[in-house]
Amino acid sequence: MANQHQELSDEVLRRSVEAWWTAPGRSRVQAAQALGIARTTLDNHLERAKDKGLIKRKDGQLRPSFKTGAAIQPQRTFTTQELPDEDVPVDEIIARRSKEFARRNRAADARKLIRVRISDPGPIGVAIFGDLHIDSPGCNLPLLLSHIDLVKKTPGLYAGCIGDLQDGWVGRLARLWATQGITAKESLKLVRYFMEELADKLLFIVEGNHDSWTVGVNGVSPVEWIAAHTGTLTGADGVRIAIDLGEESWTVNARHDFRGRSQYNPAHGGTKAALFGWRDDILVAGHTHESGIQILKDPKSGLVSHVLRVASYKHLDAFAKQEGFPDNNSFECPVMLLRPGMSDQRFRSQVITDPFLAAQCLTAMRKAGKR
Repeated sequence: MANQHQELSDEVLRRSVEAWWTAPGRSRVQAAQALGIARTTLDNHLERAKDKGLIKRKDGQLRPSFKTGAAIQPQRTFTTQELPDEDVPVDEIIARRSKEFARRNRAADARKLIRVRISDPGPIGVAIFGDLHIDSPGCNLPLLLSHIDLVKKTPGLYAGCIGDLQDGWVGRLARLWATQGITAKESLKLVRYFMEELADKLLFIVEGNHDSWTVGVNGVSPVEWIAAHTGTLTGADGVRIAIDLGEESWTVNARHDFRGRSQYNPAHGGTKAALFGWRDDILVAGHTHESGIQILKDPKSGLVSHVLRVASYKHLDAFAKQEGFPDNNSFECPVMLLRPGMSDQRFRSQVITDPFLAAQCLTAMRKAGKR
């Protein structure tokens, strides 16, 4: 059988074009009714007419390339009621999506730098907890608990966490629950315990990839849900905050990870970010369960940036053993000391990798400041 397209003569196509062009409002529905054919058949005719040059674009509008005659007289003796579109009209879609973009854009702008004002004359410290993996049998829980207690009892010492609060095994890794010795619900209780114990001092939490695995089908993160009840600032993948102490401010760029790897410098990702535009006092990440530190000075502004890669409390890691990763955990809870009023701005930020030593130094500095 010959191809259907080949059977359409120019006369048939011209008739379809005339019906469309002369129909009220160029209505294809009415044109099809006038011709006694289906709307889809007319659409096919018009497409073939465009291919054969019977319809061309002129002055930004598609129009017949030949002189049309009078309107085609209907061959039918009946008409069918035009039905309203059940979908939202395009002008409403445009208005709604424009409003949604404006709302999302305001939210994104507000999160570019989140201000955190601390009503303390300082100096203060911010202990950065590395990847907790608090539900893992390899988590050094006694050490983690001692650091939690240290933050709670030390005046002026606050905290942040850069992610992976839990293992949160899902998908093909769900088989690892068999070696956990704990249920998923018990894991979440441990996460909640950490967040509630430090709620009054926890400045921020970054959600890591293991945390994102636990997000339910409704898109709600368990960590974000708990944070909503404790009032803790959270961010998926990263947060950037400005800590205001009196008239001075420090920017902290905390991410679960910064892009970039180097076998010579575990802090390479954050260093790369600092060199290519992030002018922050502290850039800190975790994720790779190793420790690294780099200090950079911007020659133009004089800003000294401390770049950190913080290791994990997961001291026993079967995966690291399987892959032969070296033990590069030299600290899992460094403390950033923020020192307002320094005459030499190079030393307004200091990092001490031993949190107990940092707490002693902070206590001594605060006492000296009160004399």
